[in-house]
Amino acid sequence: MKPLFAFIDEVRIRISPETVERGIAGKLGAVLGMSEPDDERFPMSYAVDVDGLKNVQQIKEDELEGTGPRRKRQDYFSGKSLRVSRRGRVIRASTPDDLQKG
Repeated sequence: MKPLFAFIDEVRIRISPETVERGIAGKLGAVLGMSEPDDERFPMSYAVDVDGLKNVQQIKEDELEGTGPRRKRQDYFSGKSLRVSRRGRVIRASTPDDLQKG
């Protein structure tokens, strides 16, 4: 199944019993991730940075509608990265400046 939305697409959260209960119905946000289940009986869902909330929300595809514009990538991704071992130790950290030097 091909996703309807791409990273940093602006979306509006549709009104549904679940989105009303969560207090996010009608709000705008940006797609920061997606989850495509192996079983087609389950809907695709997206990690959405909802405007005005501190935490990213997991929202089903059918509860989102595109608004057209894309947000600015730099508003969400700093360019910094970490490489972490399986034990959780930082192996290497980099910033955009480090990447330009190398």
